[in-house]
Amino acid sequence: MNNIQTNQNKADFIRLLKAQRVAYSIAKRCMSVEVIILLISIIFPILLIFFPDLVEQSLVIILSGGLVILSVLLNNLMKNRTNVAAKIQEEFDTKLFNLTWNSLLCGSNAIDQETNAKENAKWDKKIYTPFRFDNGDTKKQLLARSRYLLFKSADKWSQSQKQRAKILFAQYPDIKKAFDLTHDLRIIFAKTKDKAVAYTKLAHWYNKVTDSGFRSFNTISATIYTHYKEILNFFDQRSTNASAESFNAKLKAFRAALRGVSDIKYFLFRVAKIYA
Repeated sequence: MNNIQTNQNKADFIRLLKAQRVAYSIAKRCMSVEVIILLISIIFPILLIFFPDLVEQSLVIILSGGLVILSVLLNNLMKNRTNVAAKIQEEFDTKLFNLTWNSLLCGSNAIDQETNAKENAKWDKKIYTPFRFDNGDTKKQLLARSRYLLFKSADKWSQSQKQRAKILFAQYPDIKKAFDLTHDLRIIFAKTKDKAVAYTKLAHWYNKVTDSGFRSFNTISATIYTHYKEILNFFDQRSTNASAESFNAKLKAFRAALRGVSDIKYFLFRVAKIYA
C-alpha cells in the first residue's frame, strides 16, 4: 500500500492524470456545445413560426445543415476524447497496481501508448518526439508495417522486412511464436512428400499448438485432429479438390446467369458443350 501511495505521486503518474483530465475536459465542452446547438435547433424554428419574415428560407436551410454537421463532429470528438481518457485511466491502473492490460475493452496497449504520450506532451506544452527503433519505425509503425511480412515465409522477406521482423520478434515474443507455428504448418504441406512423415510432423505440430495456449489456432488444430485421414490424402498425389471447387463455382455462376433452370436436360447439354 505504501508503494502505491508513493508511486501515484511520481511525475509519470501525474502526467497521466493530467492528460486524462484534459481529455475529459474537452469531452465535457463538446457536450455543453451540443446542448447549446440542440436549444438553438429547437428555439429557432419556433421563432420562425411567429416571425416568418425574420430570416430568409434559404438561410434557414443553410443554418440547419451547418448545425447538423457541427453536432456530428462534436459528437465524434466527444467519443474520441472519452475513449482516450478511459485508455489513459487503464494505463494508470495497470502501471500503479501491476494489473493486466484489458485489451478487450481498451484495445492494444502498444498502439495506444503513442496516443497517450501525445496527450501528455500536449499538456506539458512540449513537442512530442516518439521513440524510434534502429530502422526508423515507431512502435505504432512497427506493428502496422509488420502486417504483410507475417503473411510470407522468411526466405521471401526483403532486407528491410528482415530487419523489421528482427525488431518485432524481440519486442513481442508471442508474435514470433505464432509466426513459427504458422510457418511450420506451411512447410509441412510445401516440402513433405511422404504420407507417414507428414502424419508424424502434423502430430508434432498439433502438440506444439496445444502447448502454446494460443486460442486462435484452436479451429485449425481441431480440424486437423478430426479430419487428419482426409487431410493426409493430400500427400498421396499432392492434389486437392481445388479444381472441383472451381468448376462448381462456374456452374453456380452459369445457373445464376440463367435465373435458374427449368429444363435440366437442356441445362446439362449446354454445360457439356460449354465446359466439356
